[in-house]
Amino acid sequence: MGPNLPPGVLIGAVPIAPQPPAVATCSDTMLHGLEFPCRGPQTGPSREEFTVKVKPSPSNLAYHSGPLELHADLPFYEYQPGVQFLHCIVQYQGEGGDSLIADAANVARQLQQTYPEHYRVLTETRVEWSDRGTDETREFYKVQRLPMISLDQSGEIHRINLSQPQRDSYFSVPAGDVQAWYAALAAFRDLMTDPKNYIQSRMTPGTILTFDNLRILHGRTGNMSVLGERHVEGCYVDWDEVSSRRRVLETKLGPGSL
Repeated sequence: MGPNLPPGVLIGAVPIAPQPPAVATCSDTMLHGLEFPCRGPQTGPSREEFTVKVKPSPSNLAYHSGPLELHADLPFYEYQPGVQFLHCIVQYQGEGGDSLIADAANVARQLQQTYPEHYRVLTETRVEWSDRGTDETREFYKVQRLPMISLDQSGEIHRINLSQPQRDSYFSVPAGDVQAWYAALAAFRDLMTDPKNYIQSRMTPGTILTFDNLRILHGRTGNMSVLGERHVEGCYVDWDEVSSRRRVLETKLGPGSL
């Protein structure tokens, strides 16, 4: 695990060539450079980016100086953003602030091979994911009920829903099934936090990391002082837009050009 993310290590995650560490660069790169329309986390088209900084009185764990567990963003959305971009503006000067990424879909397959019953439980038990609060323009109360490992009609892994702060305290399953679900969660988490299954790297100012938000979990190491500064700008893009742009470019450049 070196200071920079090695290219091609994970399916679904890749660093982009360094950009100027300016606040507007993330959405500018997506909107004007790659021609991807960005999507905001809460406020819709009017807000194309989100900002992650350590705050003295944080309203979200992302703004806390402590560690941020491996998670997927916005599991409470039925139409969860498919691609996430994180642009490092300022990196914390000290211990902490390293990025963590793990291919959760690959870990889920390991779980299926090693603990098939745990895998069955996590693919069949629906969990409440929710987020409630107020942003700059309105109140919101978002709820989605999905298994931690969601499968498509063919039985293939479609998306990973895992974000402990957004897992509702209400768990609507029979009491006799609760212990088995938590045992399955513990096994999944143990595999996820095995050093062979995640990468720890340190973003430098100007670096943009992009990854598949439906299969890649991301997190951060903690112990950052509130007096220090770490500033990351982010945005989301739907996979429909990525696929559309790819088809447009292949039409112009020829089949197999990308």
